[in-house]
Amino acid sequence: VSGALACLKLSPGSGTWDKRRLLKLGAIAVRRHRLTKVEVLDGFANYFKHREEWGSQNWSKLKGNAKNTAELVRKAGASPGSSGNLRRAASILGNRKLENLLVFRAIIENWSRRVLKEVVRA
Repeated sequence: VSGALACLKLSPGSGTWDKRRLLKLGAIAVRRHRLTKVEVLDGFANYFKHREEWGSQNWSKLKGNAKNTAELVRKAGASPGSSGNLRRAASILGNRKLENLLVFRAIIENWSRRVLKEVVRA
């Protein structure tokens, strides 16, 4: 997702286009979770990247970005210590076959097109 933002020549902290706003902008919502598909994808990507740093720590004791990520993935159904968190994310995003990464690519491409239209219009 950060790569898509870079391709759009937007930095996550620039002006009124902060990353959180962009993740909601033009994105498709995931029912029941009050999150967009791009938020889920971005959150679980961060979770996958940093989960080993968290160790067996209680997620409620995390700080900063780690805490934000933990709150987001928990909202999407993840839980500390579960070996099924990434499968859960894939399922939420419509990827029944875990090896089909094209599902994730399509989510990012569709979202980035919508964001680009919104940013150009603004």
